[in-house]
Amino acid sequence: METRKVRCYYINPDRFEERRKKMEYLNELFDSVHRVAFNEATDNRIQTMTLAHLYALSEIERDGVFPALLLEDDAAILNNIPDNFEIPKCDLIYWGGSTYNCAVKPDLHFDDYDKNYKRVFYMLSAHAILIPHLEGLKKLQKAYEDALSRNIFNDVCLANTSWENILLAPRGGMYFYQDDYTREVTTMNI
Repeated sequence: METRKVRCYYINPDRFEERRKKMEYLNELFDSVHRVAFNEATDNRIQTMTLAHLYALSEIERDGVFPALLLEDDAAILNNIPDNFEIPKCDLIYWGGSTYNCAVKPDLHFDDYDKNYKRVFYMLSAHAILIPHLEGLKKLQKAYEDALSRNIFNDVCLANTSWENILLAPRGGMYFYQDDYTREVTTMNI
């Protein structure tokens, strides 16, 4: 797959104009970049974040173009993305990671999958996820809908289902980190 052909979406409410300007680097990486302006803030930060992700997933589903990359507006480049890559048979691929563990399940760990990927278990991360196909999008939606109903962070629900979803990470390192208060735990390499 040619990296430039990945359809890129990033979540960015109107009030975060400075973050929107920082995301302009995406136009150099991808032919198709779409800003998802979710502006429906609630009194509950956890719910607002999850609703924003669900809204972005509904836009991806409506457009129906895969693979699609979903980013948060604080995602910044950590490692160079190869010009071409293979997509293995999987539901989701993390292009951003986190060493953060809040005792969700067993500790974060990786298993070898093939020469290009590692299998990820129990990683809390949602700032950069490649969605290869509609079935993967549906699994991500299901995890996030569960998070919304239980009022917990969306990445916690995804981590809790990692044993049933094939979540992969590029061997050698992640491509994005979170350029905010989570910077230290998201500049990981595997």
